[in-house]
Amino acid sequence: MENLTKHQLILVTLLVSFVTSIATGVITFSLLREAPTSVTQTINRVVERTVEQVVPVEIITNVMREVKEVKVTIDEEAEIISAIAKNKSSFVRLYSADEKGDKSLYVTLGIVVKDDGLIVADKSFISDKAKYVAETGEGVAVPVVIVARNDAGGTSYLKAREKNTAVSKLFPVLFDPNIPKLGQTVIALGGEAKTGIIKGIITGFSEKDGRSYYEVDFPVPDSFMGAMLISSQGNLLGIRTKRSEVVGRNIFISGNSIPLELETIQFDSLSATSSSANLPLDIEKTVSVN
Repeated sequence: MENLTKHQLILVTLLVSFVTSIATGVITFSLLREAPTSVTQTINRVVERTVEQVVPVEIITNVMREVKEVKVTIDEEAEIISAIAKNKSSFVRLYSADEKGDKSLYVTLGIVVKDDGLIVADKSFISDKAKYVAETGEGVAVPVVIVARNDAGGTSYLKAREKNTAVSKLFPVLFDPNIPKLGQTVIALGGEAKTGIIKGIITGFSEKDGRSYYEVDFPVPDSFMGAMLISSQGNLLGIRTKRSEVVGRNIFISGNSIPLELETIQFDSLSATSSSANLPLDIEKTVSVN
């Protein structure tokens, strides 16, 4: 040993340690094999409990996080599906009527805003002298007549010419009294030939001529003219009109900027001098909202 160098001593030490560890392992294994069953069971329980207490903590945390994320996603999807179903009977497709009173060419979408079936539509597409047919989501065609218009707001108001069972199946939208928040999830609901949706978020607000407009993060296609902008709870936030299109391709006018109180209508001398509530629906009269 005295003649060994420093490096040789280190190697000898490592060799001895290695041999010792192997011998210890062999002896331990032999003893455990010869030991009573009760002893080995106790040792196994200690090892299992130690592993249970130390290893699974991170695994359980990750699993819980994944479950939470899945639950949030499912809840949001269910909420959106419910909001769409809630408004399926709250809008109609307006068509021009031919000589027989049947639907002819598609004009625009109309939104039901009152329990009596009052429909609001973009005035840019509605002619005071034309006849129209409203088609419900169930495909039932109902002849409608213009009962009012709002020149300042750019909206026209229509009602069924006579009582119709299809009208009773229409449900007015619920206007959201609150201003949406930046980043809030919204859904555009509309479509010319068939109903479609566009999901997005609110990205901005603007004011013009005393009216509020909402900006979204998606361009609105031409087929969505007159479409509703609803919250994930199904409440109406805005409507796509020609005036909102002038402001921007991704702009909706606030639903709260649309006047609905037709009791305040002033009639001209050609229409009537009575209140709008008594306006006969079988007479084509056009009045203006103040």
